[in-house]
Amino acid sequence: MRLDDDHRGSVNSERVSTAPVFLIGAPRSGTTLLYKCLALSDRFSYISNYNERLPRWEVTALLNRIPDHLPTLRRKVWFGGNGGNAYVYNEGRPLLHKLLPMPTEGESIFTRAGLPEAAVPSDAPTAQEAAALRSTFEALRRRGGGHRLLNKRIANNLRIPFLAETFPGASFVVLVRDGRAVASSLRKVNWWPDLWVFWYGSTTRQWEANGGDPWELAGRHWVEEMDAIERGIAGVPAGQVLRLSYEDFTTDPVGHLAQLSAGLGIPPSSAWLAEIDRLSYPTTTDSWRSTLTGDALATVERVQRDTLRRYGYA
Repeated sequence: MRLDDDHRGSVNSERVSTAPVFLIGAPRSGTTLLYKCLALSDRFSYISNYNERLPRWEVTALLNRIPDHLPTLRRKVWFGGNGGNAYVYNEGRPLLHKLLPMPTEGESIFTRAGLPEAAVPSDAPTAQEAAALRSTFEALRRRGGGHRLLNKRIANNLRIPFLAETFPGASFVVLVRDGRAVASSLRKVNWWPDLWVFWYGSTTRQWEANGGDPWELAGRHWVEEMDAIERGIAGVPAGQVLRLSYEDFTTDPVGHLAQLSAGLGIPPSSAWLAEIDRLSYPTTTDSWRSTLTGDALATVERVQRDTLRRYGYA
């Protein structure tokens, strides 16, 4: 693939869609890593920690251009000291690191538009709220300096039809990871015990208090998330949907991100791909095998069998 030159003007803004790009995937599928990797390109705008804290002040998106000029600091802040950890939190971080803009899900922006994380998906926002969300997204895109605005938010898995209707021409990138790896990872994160499980109607903690098998819950959650995604994507024009597996992404990040960016109408710049190449990525995608053994593995594979086959994992 021929790489374009490294300045924003190399993209013909009259031809490139300015509709948002929604990154969709089950939790623990690598969507945060994909989000940050794409946001390293100055041709994409993103929702930052500043936008999330000050949702009424879209002008703060101007700050999102700062990391472009501090690539070394950006790699350390966004991806951790080793350049490969997408899940960096504020605890114990230097003040300078906390101040640097970083991609977030933008929860407060959606809540302000009538789409809180825990809301029932059928409770669609009003036309006025949808219009306000469009206006906010466009303001963040322009002030962020990119041609298209990226958004990764797990709660969007249940709201794809609304997003497709609200943002005609939006692209949806579906990232899929082996459900066994997802189940193993879910059991390790600190927010898992108190997660509100949409298909169960309560928290994971309540599931276990009621005598439920924790591995069955983790395994089924991937199935339910993927089913919700496929139902939503079914109503989106095929040309607006791009698919990528986590395993392919981490095996050849430069090649697959170059293809993905081009598929989104943004020619990949050599400077951006060089940044992608500087990061470290998981060297194995089947580390779950050391966690999932015996009854745990049997339970997860029983729950996930049909979905694993559908995505080519079994």
